[in-house]
Amino acid sequence: MRRPTRKAFAALIAAVGLALLTSTPASAADTTSRFANYRYGDCLRESSESGLKGDRCTTGRGSLLWQWNGRLNTNTTLKNNFWGRCLDSNDRGDVYPLRCNGGSYQKWRTVQPAARSAVMLQSVGTGRCLYQQDDGYYRTARCDRGAQNQRFTIG
Repeated sequence: MRRPTRKAFAALIAAVGLALLTSTPASAADTTSRFANYRYGDCLRESSESGLKGDRCTTGRGSLLWQWNGRLNTNTTLKNNFWGRCLDSNDRGDVYPLRCNGGSYQKWRTVQPAARSAVMLQSVGTGRCLYQQDDGYYRTARCDRGAQNQRFTIG
């Protein structure tokens, strides 16, 4: 049996190092957008006092902006541009901002059911979809493609 040479080992280490330096982390966000609820027209907003609540999209607040990968029908994190926390959820339907940890409860699938339609935000961890309640707060529930309060326009 032949042993690897030092040159081969050094080349392997160099290749791994180069790959680590040039690769983009899976959580890297490259687009900043507002997510407006299709039914209510309010934008998803994180605030220090109320967690997540819909707000007029024209307020100009930085907390209305979310970093995400910019690609539809893929998994992404939604990181608030102002507070730096990620949209998180649980099996009970609660939705809240939390320090980003890369877990599946902080990953969301941007589901576009039809071309040029408003998207649904489906939690990878729970399989449930984000929706805005009548009081402006957000929760998750079983995904329903016909529910306008589970749809969002991105801008």
